[in-house]
Amino acid sequence: MKTPSISRRALLGATGVGAVATLGLSARKRGPDSISTRERSPGWPLLHHDTRNTGYNPHATGPESDPDVRWRVERFDPEGRFRGYLNFPTPVVSGDTVFVGGRSLSALRVGDGRERWSVEGGDGETFHGTAFADDTVFATTQYPETSGVTAVTSAGERRWRKTGLHRIQTPLVAGIAVYVPGDDRLVALDRSSGAERWTAETGSRPTGHPAVTDDALYTAEGWDGLAARDRRNAFYEIPLQTPPRVRWRYDPDERAYPAPAVGDRGRVFVPETEEWYPNRDEGPGKLAAFDPDGSRRWTESGGTFGTSPVVADGTVFYKCGTNTETKDMGEYVESHSDARITAHDPADGTARWTRTVESFGDWQIAPVSDGHRLYVPLHDDVDERSALVALNVETGTTEWRRTLESPAYHLALAGGTLFVSTEAGTVFALE
Repeated sequence: MKTPSISRRALLGATGVGAVATLGLSARKRGPDSISTRERSPGWPLLHHDTRNTGYNPHATGPESDPDVRWRVERFDPEGRFRGYLNFPTPVVSGDTVFVGGRSLSALRVGDGRERWSVEGGDGETFHGTAFADDTVFATTQYPETSGVTAVTSAGERRWRKTGLHRIQTPLVAGIAVYVPGDDRLVALDRSSGAERWTAETGSRPTGHPAVTDDALYTAEGWDGLAARDRRNAFYEIPLQTPPRVRWRYDPDERAYPAPAVGDRGRVFVPETEEWYPNRDEGPGKLAAFDPDGSRRWTESGGTFGTSPVVADGTVFYKCGTNTETKDMGEYVESHSDARITAHDPADGTARWTRTVESFGDWQIAPVSDGHRLYVPLHDDVDERSALVALNVETGTTEWRRTLESPAYHLALAGGTLFVSTEAGTVFALE
C-alpha cells in the first residue's frame, strides 16, 4: 500500500510563458468563470444537482410517505450501448421539463411525462448523460465508432456537436466550460461552440465526475488520487489548449472514486474505494475530507466500495457497500454486500448515525436529499432484488421503503417529485 500523502506540482513553467510571448499574447490572468448552475438551483440541472456535486436540493420536498407513481415512460433498451454504469441516460430537471437521453434526446413534461420535443440521432447516434445550463441541454453521445457531446437548446434545436472522444461520462457545465470525464482524461469544451479548451491526462479508467467551485476544479483520478486544479485560466487557454495548474494532489491507499463533493468552507469530501473487488476486510474503503489548501481534516472507514457523498445542510452522508460473503463461481467471484449509510459531521467526521441494510449493498449509485429525507437506492445483485428507501436525515430511521422492479441507476429531486431512471430503461416520477 502507498502511504497517504500530499504532493504539489506545477504544470506550467517558464517555457510555457515564453511560448506565449512568442505568439504576442499577454499572460494576464482573468477572474474565475461565473457559475450559473450553483447549489441553490430549484431544479436538478446536473448529475449530482450542482457543480459542487452536493446531491442536495434545498428547494425540493420529496415524497414524505409511501409514494405513488405519477407517470412512467420507456426510454431505451438496456442492451448494447446502454449497458453498463457509464452508459445509462441520466435525466435532469429544469422548471416544468425533464430532459433525458436514450435512442433520442427528449424533453418531457414534469406533470405527466408527455413528450414536448425529441431530437433524433443520425448515423447511429444515441444520447446518454445530460446536463442543463442557461436554456441549453448538453448530452454525451455515442456512435458506432466514437463518442461525443452535443448541445441542444431548450426548444429542441441543435447548437453544436463534438465527436472524436472516447468512453466519456455525464458532462458537468460550469461557467463557460463543459467538463467531460473520460477513460484516462478530463476534457474541457467551450460551452458556446464545443471547441476543445484543454485536455488533462488523469491516468484513471474511468475518471470520476468533477466538482467545481468558483476557483477550483476537483477530480477523483483513481490510483492517482484526488487532484485540485485552478480555474483561473489565462485567456490563451484555447489557442494553446493548456490544462490548468494542479494545486495539490492527495495520494490515497486505494482508488479515489467515483466523485468528490464540496461543502461549506470549501471542504472537499472524496471516497476511497476498492470498487467491486470481493473482500471481507472493511478497512480499505474510506471517506476522506480536505480543506481547500489540501490539508486533510479527517478520514473515516466506509466499507469496501462507496458512492459519491451527499452534502446537505451541515451533514455529509456516505453510502457504501461492505462485502460480507464471497462465492467462487469458477470464472468469476460473486459477493453478498450489505449497504451502510452514515451521517458524518463535516468538521471532524464524527458519525451521527449509521444504518445497515443487509444484502442490499451492490451498485455504486448515490443517494439524494431534500434536507428532510435521504433517498437511497439499494440493490442485491446476487438475489436480484432492488429497493428505494427514504431515511430521516436527523435519525436515520426509515420513513418509507418501496420495492423496485429494476435497480435504480440515477435519482433527481425537484419540487415535490423524485425522478428515477432504472436499468430496465424506464424513467418514472414518484410523488
